[in-house]
Parts: sequence; structure tokens; C-alpha cells
Amino acid sequence: MAGEQFSDKDRKFIDDALASTNVPYGEPIIIKKFTGIADPGDPARGIQPKLGFSRKPAKAVINSVSQQDVLYSGGLYQLGDISVTLTEKLNIIDTTEQIGGQSEGDRIIYEKHEYRIVGKSHTHSIIGKEVLFGYIFRKVGNA
Repeated sequence: MAGEQFSDKDRKFIDDALASTNVPYGEPIIIKKFTGIADPGDPARGIQPKLGFSRKPAKAVINSVSQQDVLYSGGLYQLGDISVTLTEKLNIIDTTEQIGGQSEGDRIIYEKHEYRIVGKSHTHSIIGKEVLFGYIFRKVGNA
């Protein structure tokens, strides 16, 4: 099938088949989508802004980041980070400087702990359509 083109009818059939087989799998998490800054805070008095998030239950495949991944990440990943694969694309804004967890990127809650995105690990596509998204998360506190 290498090099073959799919017709629109073929693509619709495949999309419908994927949608009907998209059953929840993995471990339960809560996706926290960033919605905006709820309160700007007062930097002069040391009061950080309050960030707004919407919450949505989901399922994800979760694994520990390996020592090899930590070693070859150039300092981006740390022991204790987790690899998360899910069917939803998340908004990544976090940078390595934002260790305290005050960032406008999406987050997850997993096993009563909140995690922020520190990297994107992989994306899986079927016929050019992204269906699975992989991220690396770091714990920022208790939920």
C-alpha cells in the first residue's frame, strides 16, 4: 500500500472506524485545560496570579521516564517525571524556568497529584491524522 492515495470515501470510512473503536483505556486522570488568569495577583507584594482551569476526566497510559531518557534529555527531564499518552492534544506553554508550577500550560491530576507539561515525547498518526499524543509531565504539588 506504500504510495497509494486514499479517496475521501476511504478516509471517511477509516475516521468512522477509528471513532467507533475509541474506547477509554489506561488510568484515570483529570485534564486541566488553562482558561485564563482569574486574578492577576500583586507582584509588588509577592502575591502570584491565580490561574483558571477547566477540568475534564480522561484516561491515559502512564509510565515512568527511564534513566536513559533523563540522561539523553540534556537536563530537561528528571527522575520522577512521567510519560503520558492520551487521545487529546494539550496546550504546551511551560518552560524549564517555570519550576514552581505557575504557568499557563495545560496540566493533569493523577493519583491526587498535579503535574505540568515539561516536554512532548511522541505523536502517533493514522493516515495523516494525529490520534495519540505523548507528553512528559513533572509533579508540581498535591491536587
